[in-house]
Formats: sequence, C-alpha cells, structure tokens
Amino acid sequence: MQQSNLLVKQKMRQPSAVLQQIVSFGAGEGIARGFNWATMALLPLLLTSSEEYGRVGLLVSIEMLVANVSLMGLDRAVLRFYAKDELPSKLLKSVLVIWAGFAWIPLAAVLIFYLFGWKTLFGIPLAPHLFLLSAIVAIFNLNSLCVGIGRARQNLSIFYRFRLIYVALKFVLVLALAKVLGHSLSYVIGIGISALVMLIFILPFLLRSARERADRVIIRKLLMFGWPFVFHIISGNILSYFSLFFLEVYNTTQDVGIFMFALTLGNGLYIIYAVLSTYFEPRIYSHADEKANCEKWLTFYTNACISLASAGGACLLFFYPYFVQYLDADYWRALPTISMIMGTVLLTPLYLQGNYRLTAHTKTGYIATSSLICACLSIGLNYILIPRYGILGAAFAMYISNFALCAFILIASIRIAQIPLRHLYSLPLYGVCVTGSLSVILLANKTEMSILMLMVVFLTTSGLLVHSFIKRVV
Repeated sequence: MQQSNLLVKQKMRQPSAVLQQIVSFGAGEGIARGFNWATMALLPLLLTSSEEYGRVGLLVSIEMLVANVSLMGLDRAVLRFYAKDELPSKLLKSVLVIWAGFAWIPLAAVLIFYLFGWKTLFGIPLAPHLFLLSAIVAIFNLNSLCVGIGRARQNLSIFYRFRLIYVALKFVLVLALAKVLGHSLSYVIGIGISALVMLIFILPFLLRSARERADRVIIRKLLMFGWPFVFHIISGNILSYFSLFFLEVYNTTQDVGIFMFALTLGNGLYIIYAVLSTYFEPRIYSHADEKANCEKWLTFYTNACISLASAGGACLLFFYPYFVQYLDADYWRALPTISMIMGTVLLTPLYLQGNYRLTAHTKTGYIATSSLICACLSIGLNYILIPRYGILGAAFAMYISNFALCAFILIASIRIAQIPLRHLYSLPLYGVCVTGSLSVILLANKTEMSILMLMVVFLTTSGLLVHSFIKRVV
C-alpha cells in the first residue's frame, strides 16, 4: 500500500518536474540570447565608428553562416538520436569524425583566397580577421555539440556550463577589448579567447563521452540526416543577414553598421519568442493528434508573441531617441529602419505557427522548400532595391521576402493539417498582425504614428488573450 502511494506521489510530481525542466532550459536559453544581444547592442558605444560596427556585423553574419553550414546539422542529430541511442558513445564519436572532416574547410578556403591575392572579403581583411574567425568556428561548433548533449540528456548542469559560460565570456571580453582597441578585430579576438577557454571544459567532457570507435553506418546515417539542414540554414541566413553584404557592395560600410544596429535592436524581441516557445512548443506537439486542442495552443502562443512583441516594439521606438544621444550621430538614421524591421518582427509569430503546425503533422519538407524560394526572392529584391534606396531598400526587401515566407508556410500548414474553419481560432490574429505590420512599414518615417499603431496591436491582442482565458480556450 505504501509503495502504491509512493508511485502515485511520484506520478503527481512528474508534471511539475517536467515544467521545471522546460522553464529552466527556457530561462537558460533566454539568458544566453540576452548576452548575445547585449554584446551587439552595446558595441556601438565602444567602437570608434559606425563603419567598424558594420564590419563586426559582417563578421557575425559570416560566423553564423560558416558555423552552421560546417556543422552539417550535427547539433540536431545529437538532439534527435543521442538520448535514445543504445551506444551513445559510438554515436558521439561518429559525430566528431564528421566534425573533423568539415572543420578544416573554412580555414582552407580563406588560405586559398589569400594565396590568389585576395586581401579583403566584403571589406573584411583576410589576415588576421578571417583567418582567426575560421579557426574559432571549429571550436565554437564543438561547444554547440556539448550544448546539444546537455539538452538531449535533459542535464541542466551540462547545458548551463557550455551555453552560458561561453556567452558570458564573449560578452565580457568582446566589450572590454572594444573599449581598449576600438575596432572590429576586438570581436574576433574576444570570441577567440572565449573559445580557447571553453576548450578546458570541452576536451575532457568529449573524451569521457566518446570512448567508442566511430561507425561507418552511423556516419552515413548522420550525413543523410544532416545535409538538408544546410540548405535550410543557408536560406535562413539569406533572409536575415544577406542584405548586409549587398549594402557593403552597393553602398558603404557605414550603412552596414546602421542597418546592423537597427536589426540588432529589432531582433532583441526574438528572445521573447524563443522563451515562450520553450514552454508552448512541447504542448503543441503533444496535441498533434487532436486538431482542436492543437489549434488552441497554437493560437495562445501566437497571441502571446504578438502582444509582447508589439509592446516591446513600441517601447523600443519610444526610448530610442534618448538612447541614441550616447552614440555617433550616424545612428539617428536607424530610426525609420527600426520601425520597418518591427513590421517583419510582427509577422514572425505567424511563420512560427505554420512551422509548428507542419512539424506537428511531420510535413517539414514544406518549410525547407518555402525558405529556399523566399531566399531567392530576397536576393532578387536586394539586388533591385538596395542600389536605389540603400538601407530602407534592405529593410523593405527583408519585409517582402519574410511576408511571402509567412504566407507560404501558414497557408501550406492549414491545407496540410486540413483545419476546419470552426477550429481556426487564430483567424482574428491574422488580420490584426498583417494590418499592424503593414501600417508600421508605411508609417516608418512617422515614429509617433508607428508607436500608436503598435500600441493598438498590443491592446487588441491583449484583449484576445484575456478573452481566451475567460472562454477557457486553453
């Protein structure tokens, strides 16, 4: 009898334990993203010019693209297979073999460019900037694998050790070196020292965790699993950051810095989406076989994202004129661009809803296809708009391509899931979100009107959120 009561109590504690895990991982991810965002947001206060900040923006874009492509989806593979694999040590050793096979390619590519007489790439010196960055990326990817192991094991200690220590070191060192040096090399040296320090933790951990021999069959399976992520990552980077390279070619590095700063401030709101998704995403997938309940969770998540993002955007536009007084006069030009980027940020919850709906119904191929099509659209729009309209052209190209992506993903997800109209609880949200985002774009040069429109969106979505609770939608 006592044993039975003990089992009942353990089962009662399980939901709270799961919730604690979700909240803890979400908090850790939110803190890590916050550190990364703060690093980029504070750099303009310490660098000597907007041109130097523009070079940092290009370095960050190259870092993200090269790191994710050379990782070949291995971080996702660890999340997918590690926890349930009968021989996780052999799996991890196979992962490391693939990592070693691709880790040297970025450095070799930079060396080839250098030997053929190239001194710069998009205005960034190959030596020492890109030489150092290509070596750092390999260590960074090892750290990402360790983070993935922590998540796969549901081990907060491992997750925090590799996720938070690195970003904290990066935050301190990059800003300290920017204060001393004042130019873009401070970013490369800062992340380089951070990566080398992380090796103290990475090497012993991986040596303990990967003692078995690699297996060719596993390597082949991992490569087949990972290569589609490369195309998705490239498409995502084009949609988010490719405008920076067009601005460097057709305009100036100063314009790159101003656009990157606007993008950084706007992207800070994505932290809200990431933290909320940590809580909502498992619940959405757990009701994948119950269309009505799944749609309720999707609606509640989308509503919460739009409500908080619109409030955050209004605050950002309101306080920016006070903050910008501490920066170079160049950064005043970023205000209309921030407003336009807010239009893109408001659309993102609709993309995430469609993404989660397709994932819940195991139709993720539509996500990659839509991303690739819209990435090509983004390249074309950047080529047409940036030479004529500069920074505003880059922001408008980003908005149009992301609008198309949201529309494709959302419509495809609703059709694939065959959602009856009576279960499409998000329908009012679609109207509010699209109207709000278009209004913010059209009112980009009228900051007060943009703030007012964002507040209208906030009040409307907050009302819908309260209505959900009253009617017990969730």
